[in-house]
Amino acid sequence: MNIERVKNYNQKMLAIFSTLIVTIASIGLVVLIWTIVSELLPRKVRKTENVLMSDERVEQLSQENLRQQIVSYDFPRLIDTTKLVYLIPVTIRTLDEPEPTDYGVLGLLDTYESRGSKISNKYSFYGTFINLIIYDNLNNKSHKIADQRLVGNEYNVVYLTDDILIIFKGAEKDTDKDGKITMNDLKSLFIYSVKNKELKTVAKENTTVLNYEMIKEKNEILILFGIDRNKDNKFIEYKEPTCVMNYNIVTGKLYDVVENSLETEIQRILDKK
Repeated sequence: MNIERVKNYNQKMLAIFSTLIVTIASIGLVVLIWTIVSELLPRKVRKTENVLMSDERVEQLSQENLRQQIVSYDFPRLIDTTKLVYLIPVTIRTLDEPEPTDYGVLGLLDTYESRGSKISNKYSFYGTFINLIIYDNLNNKSHKIADQRLVGNEYNVVYLTDDILIIFKGAEKDTDKDGKITMNDLKSLFIYSVKNKELKTVAKENTTVLNYEMIKEKNEILILFGIDRNKDNKFIEYKEPTCVMNYNIVTGKLYDVVENSLETEIQRILDKK
């Protein structure tokens, strides 16, 4: 027997086994790290895009006693721990084919993961909806906040001293004429008072709401509007301007943050005049 050959063979086998063990250990370490990181990262909320058919399409189906969209619900979220008040987003499901309107409505309860029901000064929900339901668990009563057709997106729950406000951006009309009401249409700002059970709409002609920030100390909201300058019912971000306005929740007044005289001065600087 060639001892040197056996020795070389054993060394090769040892090297192969060592490499295999190191490879398996490395894979295991990567999987372990990925598992730990995944647990630490916040879980994403599965989104459902709620697209309303245009008023014209709905009216057409209604004349034939048909419908193609039915009500569904997201999971309730606790917004008042003392009074056990919950908020339930209303979503929709679009059927493959229209069905008779005398069919029963089956509201399928979604099981989306919540980001948690911890009550703080501000609580957010990410996703789209067509209405919101206030559920009073103590009295076993519920009511909707909107009486009109709309698509809302990413509501914020803001806690004031004597009230709870639900604020969100939303669209009510098919302004871009694509046959659907979506968040791509011109949007307004909606503010619902849980105390007064009142929904207010903040809108400005030929504009769309882009962003907002609540100033709780003064009951005011700073709103960034995109201006549809050419009035084609669309806002093109890279070519059309924006403006900042202040909305007073108590008085309902909306006014410019930047005065016209100051805006004129800035424009003159831009024009070198």
